[in-house]
Amino acid sequence: MTHYYIMTKQYLSKNSKAVLIFVPLFISMLVGQPTGKGHFNLDDLSFNLSGLSMDLALEGHPFYEGHFSISEMKYGFNHIQVTSSLQGEDHFTTVKFGGPDYSLEKFRLSAKLKTPDIIFNVLRNLKKDRISIPTLGLTLIGESIKIYMANNSAPPRSIDTLFENEYLYSNEYPFNQWEWNFSIISPSLIRATSTEKFVMGKGLVIDLDLLSWEMAGYGIPKSSQQEWNDWDFSVEINNILLQFLSQLTLEYSESMKNMKFSLSRGKFNLAGFKIIAIPDNNLEQSMQFHIGQYSIGLKDASFSLDLNGARPELSAGSATAHLKNLEIKLPEEIYEQPEIKEIGETIGIHNGLIKVRACEVNGLMEENGNSIINISLITPFARLNVKVQIHINELGGQKHHYEFHESEIRLSHLSRGLSKLIYQWEMETGNTLPRKGNSIVLNIYGDLENPKIKGIDIQSLRF
Repeated sequence: MTHYYIMTKQYLSKNSKAVLIFVPLFISMLVGQPTGKGHFNLDDLSFNLSGLSMDLALEGHPFYEGHFSISEMKYGFNHIQVTSSLQGEDHFTTVKFGGPDYSLEKFRLSAKLKTPDIIFNVLRNLKKDRISIPTLGLTLIGESIKIYMANNSAPPRSIDTLFENEYLYSNEYPFNQWEWNFSIISPSLIRATSTEKFVMGKGLVIDLDLLSWEMAGYGIPKSSQQEWNDWDFSVEINNILLQFLSQLTLEYSESMKNMKFSLSRGKFNLAGFKIIAIPDNNLEQSMQFHIGQYSIGLKDASFSLDLNGARPELSAGSATAHLKNLEIKLPEEIYEQPEIKEIGETIGIHNGLIKVRACEVNGLMEENGNSIINISLITPFARLNVKVQIHINELGGQKHHYEFHESEIRLSHLSRGLSKLIYQWEMETGNTLPRKGNSIVLNIYGDLENPKIKGIDIQSLRF
């Protein structure tokens, strides 16, 4: 089956070279003539592949097993037309083509390999963030003790001695945080001890040995040795479809060099995309990413460029994007970490499963440059609707002024935890978000670079 794939690839290469050689030759035949015109047509240029399958097994290698298969794949162009005319010094060329068109059915990729433990590295980095306060505090205290002993005959009795003599300041970071307490155990040992404010609880200890200048205790790795696991990775795609219908126009003369590209329609669809990673056959620690359906559509887009150096312009077009059933599953060991679990439960995410039911984006650029963008997002914990209208005003030359017009952000169907979080933010900062019923509604207007929200002074917002 692999041999068939190679033969098909060679077949495409020969035909592609023939077309790439013939089309420029066809156009060049007109150059140098006083007048002339020509037309080139090709109905189809494509290749098909079906039933591709490959398996791999290696001994003594980190990548020790793999499988790759494609049920069917097609790629090509259709209805290719080239029209060229020459009138004196003016040369006009128009290229119309459908494509590239691409389709893929039932893509499968699986691999078994030994790799650094991803979960271990995530947890190690998370723990490193947790101990950033005590490690910084211990380092500052250790440096201050060195300076204190250089100026005095005896070491400081306590941390308070350093504060009282202004070697350190208790109202500055990290000593103004409540998660850790610091103490001098001996002239060569200082200690940080966690309080009940710390996310992992009180009583955890980190020591700094001033003689070796080494730390030991909670969160301090005992060695830099990397953890390795046997991982099963799999990638599945049920269907991919890509289609375009385009036109390219070139105008060339001694005084004019213009290019215009127009896209009548374009479409991209992705269905049934899934990635699964399982460490050491432990399904509870598996990571998963899944997209039910994703699509992008373009219509009547026009792009023009003056090859003499003027700025390119996108004069018109519309675009849509749809996403349905996005799911991300976190490994249980990661999700159970207090910081992550608290955030998840606050916004309504349970069991480490993040879901987006649907997301839709629609954009329209009118010929006068005005733009309209609509966004809709539906999740288990909130719904977001955004309507943005951007008007463009000519200021002369190539200068433009952009401003918001009748634009709105609407947030509704909030989970209980997210509603509580917003309410707490309003109480702590003194801000009040405008509401209509149970929805938070922000009306946006003004200059694009300096927008305003109706009823709210943006400069006064505090987060």
